Parts: sequence; structure tokens; C-alpha cells
Amino acid sequence: MIVHQPKAPWMSPGGLYKGYAQHRFRDWRDKQGGQYSEDYFEYVFNFGVMAPGATAIAQIQIEADSTFEWISTTSASFTTGAAANVFVPNILIQVVDAGSSRNLFNTALPANCVCGAGTLTHLLPIPRRFLPKSAVTMVATNYDSAITYNTFQVVMIGRKIYADSHVQLMPKPASRDWMNDAVVPQFNSWSGNNQRFYTEDYYAYGFSVGNIASGATAITTVLVEADSDFEWITTTASGFNNATTGNAQNNQIGLQMQILDGGSQRNLFQNPVNIVSTTGTGQLPFILPVPRFFVAKTPIVLTLNNFVANPVNSIYVVLEGRKVFELD
Repeated sequence: MIVHQPKAPWMSPGGLYKGYAQHRFRDWRDKQGGQYSEDYFEYVFNFGVMAPGATAIAQIQIEADSTFEWISTTSASFTTGAAANVFVPNILIQVVDAGSSRNLFNTALPANCVCGAGTLTHLLPIPRRFLPKSAVTMVATNYDSAITYNTFQVVMIGRKIYADSHVQLMPKPASRDWMNDAVVPQFNSWSGNNQRFYTEDYYAYGFSVGNIASGATAITTVLVEADSDFEWITTTASGFNNATTGNAQNNQIGLQMQILDGGSQRNLFQNPVNIVSTTGTGQLPFILPVPRFFVAKTPIVLTLNNFVANPVNSIYVVLEGRKVFELD
């Protein structure tokens, strides 16, 4: 006996497939009636041959049809004459958003602190949006003393956000009235319990030390910029044990660290902590159990002690999080 199976709805003309095709992108409305939809997308920065000490610049243009929300990052590189992937390129990067005229790091940072791989992407502590038609520039510098990279690529992974024609596109909030408009906001904003209004932007502060000899101590300070407070959310680190070339050891370096909040004069660890115990990597950042706020203009002091027999070189510690601005 032949049994005739009914067709699945998505196989039938006018069935669910038609509806699915029409709604394959998630969409939503805001309280002002603006309508939005999203789609997965990646923007790619490509660099050519980078010799030791070389600097290169790559730029992308955000497409005019949508805002782009950057959610995670990967990088890949290949060494001269090698077919094998080198995930830990000794390359510093800086990201510049021409649309808002902002650097997103206080200084150039190692790719292995702020990028992941396809298997473990680096998730930003908060997403970061770029407006349509914005130019985004990445500056890369090879700080390896011997290795030349044939190719280096950084990928920003996220989503396009489309808006209907009456929704405004605003580069940044000018006042609290901005929160009442129908917009695709570049920056998330909210009202605090104190009746003040705030907005945020992704940011990272990096500390760098060139060399610490065996048994030596180094102290370095970063000043929180005057335009905003800083909320520290994740930590990564990188360095070389007794070398200046090859694969950096990420946070597997023989150092202990202490962080002092120069505003409150408080140490954040009871005693210096092995750096491997309180930092992560670009693939797996160390996530603070609660975010830590630093007030604008506060000095953050990092003390590093080398407790191993060899020197540690090209050291970076990265505090990643968000700037928090108070609106007028």
C-alpha cells in the first residue's frame, strides 16, 4: 500500500516557506514607531607583507544601507614561506572610527589581546556601532624582532541594522532630548536613578612595558581620559619569556601584578597575583565577576614583578570595557 505523506508547509506554494522568506531577518519596532531589521555581516581589514617594525594601514567603508554593530573579532596571519596559520601574530593594532573621530584604544594593542580565532572569537564586552558611510581605519605595526608576515587579516563580525526611511541616523547624542527621537543610536543611552542621562562607548586601556629583568619590578600608569568614566569588564595580557620573536606567550608569562586605583588609593588585590591567574587571552578574556569603575582623570597604576630566572619582554596588559559619558 502506498502512503501519501502530506507535504511540509514550507514545501507548498503559499505555505510557511513564503512567510519564512518574508521574515527571515529578525525585525522590531521602537516606542517611537521606527521599524528595524538585522542581518549577519563581516567587515574585513587586509594587510600585505609586514616586515619587522613595519606599519601598515587598512580602511573599510561602512555600507550606506545600514548601521553596523561590531560584536566579535578574529585575526589570522601567515609567516613568510609557511603554509601553516600563525594565530599569535606579534602585531599591534589601533582602530579609528572616522565617523565619531575616536580611537577605540588608548594606545595600539597586541592583536592576540583583542582578537580571537574562528574557533574562539573575541567577544567585545559591549557591542560597538558604526554609522552608514563611516570610514573605519586600522593601523597595524609588526613588533616582532625577526618574523615577516606575508598576510595579516582582522575581521569585525556582527550585524547590519536596517531602518525604515523616517528613522534618523545620528552620529552621537547631543542632549537628553536625543533619547526621545526615533533613531538608530550609535551609542546606547539610559536614564540613571539620579535623573541624569548617560551614554556608553566601547574602549580599552592598555599598559605596556618593554622589558623586565629577572627579579626586577616595573611600574606604569595610565590616566583615565577626562571625557568619561571607565568601566573595566575584562582583562587580557601578552608577553615573551626570554625572547623578542616567535609566538608570544599570551598571558603565560612569569610575572606578578598589582593594580592601584590612584583616585581612591586602593590596591585591587590583597597581594600581587600571578598574571596567569587574573588575566586571559584574546580568545578567552578574564571576565571580572563585577565590573570596576574608574572616575575620569583617575590614574591607574600597574606594578609588575618578574619572579622567574629569565627576562620578560614586550609586555602588555589590557583592561577592556566601556566609557560612560554623562549627557548635558
